[in-house]
Amino acid sequence: MVVGEISQNREVVIIGGGPGGYHAAIRAAQHGLAVTLIEQKGLGGTCLHEGCIPSKLWAYVAKEFVGIPQLAALGIQTNTPTLHINQLHQYKMNIVEQLKKGVQTLCEANQIEVLKGKASFLAEDRIGVENGHQFDTYTFEKAIIATGCEYVLPAQFHIGSNHIYCSSEIYQLNELPNHVLVHGNDFIAIEVASVFADLGSKVTFLLTADDFPFDVPLQKELTRICKKKKIKLIKGADIKSVVETNAGLHVIYKSKHGEVAVQVSHLYTSGIKKVNKEWLGMIVCICK
Repeated sequence: MVVGEISQNREVVIIGGGPGGYHAAIRAAQHGLAVTLIEQKGLGGTCLHEGCIPSKLWAYVAKEFVGIPQLAALGIQTNTPTLHINQLHQYKMNIVEQLKKGVQTLCEANQIEVLKGKASFLAEDRIGVENGHQFDTYTFEKAIIATGCEYVLPAQFHIGSNHIYCSSEIYQLNELPNHVLVHGNDFIAIEVASVFADLGSKVTFLLTADDFPFDVPLQKELTRICKKKKIKLIKGADIKSVVETNAGLHVIYKSKHGEVAVQVSHLYTSGIKKVNKEWLGMIVCICK
């Protein structure tokens, strides 16, 4: 690692180039502040690269896919629809790259300095940025932390399996699951269950609460939709154990009806939110 000899001075540093970070950077720059934005991966953050954009693309594809058979009733003849996932991934990469360039252009237009690297606090007014073998230090007047969070697997899922996924991974699959078990109680779990059901996968949805976390009319509507999509919905259920097998995963879950064993090819879990802060080092002062 090559360490910069002299700390460079900056007015405002923002750690994290996701929607929170780059919007804050643009707004600060528009108010006349000199802004340095630090991002260790790619501008746009998890939302652009792994979350919102990929998931909404898959949801759109699933909506179009499930509607193809209905075209025959309108006199439009089609062959048996087939999803080529490699082409879908390539389309996603093109969209992500296009949107990332859009963020870069906005930063350039607002004269925002963008640094690539991992930032860590060295003191209440000093920060280090590591990028490969290079390590530079900066002093600052103001700092904004916009590092976001990630979803990690609950303890019972740490079995070293390649068939268990969180939200940042499920839309990177290279094949459609034969039978996916969805475990969770949030909007992401609902979306995952709906998308893969529409694409032809068998879906078992373990809702980890007694009902969906919405108003009663929405609870009823979501239950109806699950039935329509042939999603096996089990409310008030949770997973007791997961074991890797030659055929996929052997899962035992418990609901009000007792314990049930099921064999699935893939398992999705909403996971546990974990704030991205460990690598920030010594956070003495967040706001000055």
